[in-house]
Amino acid sequence: MSAEKRRQNWILVIAVLILAVSVPIYKVYLGEPAVKQGIDLVGGVDLLLQAQVPEGEKKLTSDMLDGAIDILRNRLDPEGVKEIILQKMGDDRIVVQIPGEDDPERVKGMIGETASLKFIDAGNDPIQAGTRIRYLDPETGEPVGVSALLETQEEVETPEPEEALTVSYVMQDHINISSDSLIGLSIPPAEPTDINSEIQPDTTPGGIIVEVAGIPTGVELAAKTSQNIGGYLVLTLDDIVIAQHEITEGITDNKVLFPDLGNEPDFDLAEFSGSINQMKIVGFGAPPPALGTKIEVFDPMGQGAEAEPEETTDVQWIDITMDKVILTGDDFADADVQFDQLGQSIIGFEFKDSGRTIFGRFTAQHVQQFLAIALDDKIISCPVIREPILNGRGIIQGSFTPQEAQDLVVKLDSGRLPVKLEVIENRTVGPTLGQKSIDDSKSAALLGAALILLFMALYYRLPGLLADLALIYYVAVFFGALSVLNATLTLPGIAGFTLSIGMAVDANVIIFERLKEELKTGKTFRSATDTAFKRAFLAIFDANVTTLITALVLYNLGTGPIRGFAVTLSLGILVSMFSALVFTRVLVETALNYKTLQKYPLFGIREKDVATFSSGGDAK
Repeated sequence: MSAEKRRQNWILVIAVLILAVSVPIYKVYLGEPAVKQGIDLVGGVDLLLQAQVPEGEKKLTSDMLDGAIDILRNRLDPEGVKEIILQKMGDDRIVVQIPGEDDPERVKGMIGETASLKFIDAGNDPIQAGTRIRYLDPETGEPVGVSALLETQEEVETPEPEEALTVSYVMQDHINISSDSLIGLSIPPAEPTDINSEIQPDTTPGGIIVEVAGIPTGVELAAKTSQNIGGYLVLTLDDIVIAQHEITEGITDNKVLFPDLGNEPDFDLAEFSGSINQMKIVGFGAPPPALGTKIEVFDPMGQGAEAEPEETTDVQWIDITMDKVILTGDDFADADVQFDQLGQSIIGFEFKDSGRTIFGRFTAQHVQQFLAIALDDKIISCPVIREPILNGRGIIQGSFTPQEAQDLVVKLDSGRLPVKLEVIENRTVGPTLGQKSIDDSKSAALLGAALILLFMALYYRLPGLLADLALIYYVAVFFGALSVLNATLTLPGIAGFTLSIGMAVDANVIIFERLKEELKTGKTFRSATDTAFKRAFLAIFDANVTTLITALVLYNLGTGPIRGFAVTLSLGILVSMFSALVFTRVLVETALNYKTLQKYPLFGIREKDVATFSSGGDAK
């Protein structure tokens, strides 16, 4: 091995070690276990589920339960590394055991029905986040689905129209001129009927002119009114609409005329102007909000723009006809967890081909209107449609925690359960092995490792000591890999790890026996080392690949503990090959840089056994 190749290998083994050690340390820093342990070691959640006969079916079938188990496994262990136990019990029950889990309520939530996600046409007014939905039949107006069930169980309180203050919303980025940008109020000047006539009282135009600041408000007003011909500007006092102005052309003189304002005989402009600090001018499409409507500024991202909403324990309800539901989560082709610029968890999604077409057509026809997104019949966000979305992709924002976002993605991707599952037994269990058994297992593992290290050092001398270092390196990388993969270690997994340790030692034995044979032929130490590793590689590779194939078969056909054994065995094989063929070799090659270490006795060989011996321990 050249010096450059040896340097590259050192960089590789150090980088792998740093990664393997840093991830567990970081998890411990976060208060998480470096490596998760199985239910037989640390306990967990144990549930017993009973399947209900689907509507329209006479009985449960084995295929229904098998399908439910597959979906549950995808929901609870999408990566296949937690060693969750899922098995049928009798004709209608499923046992679920989840190691290390201490939140049975979350598990029951994941086991429940598929997340009900709906995209709803909200029209010109957004729906406040947190509002509950009651779905109605568009023809009869009667509640449908779950809403009909709620109607029979409890009275849904909705405010009477005549008692409720009508509220309309304006988006934060639309025309929204605050009182700070209002300069003053004035009465429009009278205009003569012709150039030579005197001004007559009845030719005085009605209304009040509100003048706004020129820069930047006036510039923005001119630009936005030019783009919204046919829309309206409304004047509000204490956020209540008191006047309207139809936009017929762009307003370039910084003056907005509200023709129906101030026409009362006793109107006092001076007194009215004293309230200018409570006034605003906001923009709307047609039709405009009626006089007396309360206006709230709405942030398109789903939050109020001017003040935090007051906390309330009252549940708000809204009636929505089913024809307003555009698409559902069943139309997703894929969903994943993403993060916005502030680090907030969001859901990225992509529709199937049919959903992409519907979504693209709807967004093209409803630009600048609102699209409500409801999860389990509760509004989580109500963004504005800024432009047509034709690629079928988008994001969902809803103040998710990372865990909530991940759970939602899993439920959306896993599909709907073929049968309804009811939790009939729920308990949190302790380790089945018992603490004494665990302690005995640890003691046996430490004793076995010590004997292996001692044997290698005594029998193979210097290479054996280097192999001991490689074995310690192997253990560190192996458990680091378990931590990186978020895998769970159980008793069968420990058996797989122990077997892989034996294979790692076996690889070193093959290499060192070949090295001794090459040295006895009279080769130099470097030449013998190079030949030994090259010839040993084929034997090591063949043995490990055949074992790896067996492990892959066990993983694909097995469940629970069998898959855990297969995962740890496969991982151990890959790490042991890297440790023996790369790390052990770079250690031996580095040791041979020192002439004092190029001695036959240090490699377990008597000098008289070497075919051509030369003083100094080198062979010609």
